[in-house]
Amino acid sequence: MEYLDLYLIHSPFFHPEISYITVEEAWRQMEKLVEEGKAKNIGVSNFNKEMLEKILKVAKIKPQVNQIEFHLYLQNQSPGIVEFCQKNDILVEAFSPLTPILPHKITDGGPVDDLVERLIKKYGVTKSQLILRWVYQSGVLPITTSSNRDRLKEALGMFDFTIDKDDFSELTELGTTFHYRGLFHEYFEEGKNGI
Repeated sequence: MEYLDLYLIHSPFFHPEISYITVEEAWRQMEKLVEEGKAKNIGVSNFNKEMLEKILKVAKIKPQVNQIEFHLYLQNQSPGIVEFCQKNDILVEAFSPLTPILPHKITDGGPVDDLVERLIKKYGVTKSQLILRWVYQSGVLPITTSSNRDRLKEALGMFDFTIDKDDFSELTELGTTFHYRGLFHEYFEEGKNGI
């Protein structure tokens, strides 16, 4: 292929013994990909505010995307990250948006389960559509993967309805009463993220 539409730095782990470069230098290399026509857009994944601030200080091209784990049980992968990205015109993409409804020994029986059951009946949608719509209405772009045509079509159904304000608020508030992080949790503890 001649170019990529979107290319991301996958993780913010810039420890001297691992990457041998700073995040600022890594970002300059990303910008070079755009300048050479190898990437149309560039972004990051799993970055917190501090790492993004480092990039924004040196960027000629700011990140288009910050892809983070985001769902009802993890509404800010790191403190204030969603608001920071939205304020700085960086699209937040949610990976693992369906976590609260997927079978898992930790999240099964979670606090949103009964409300989700009630709301899928109210709106006449599937659990996936409801959860994806909540993510989208949060100002975050949900991404999910499947090679199953029916599941792909089902996911697009999230655009066919809107969760009303009260139901949206109830889902949001109930989601914050339970915390679950599936990926990279050990690296985001204070002092372990290379900052």
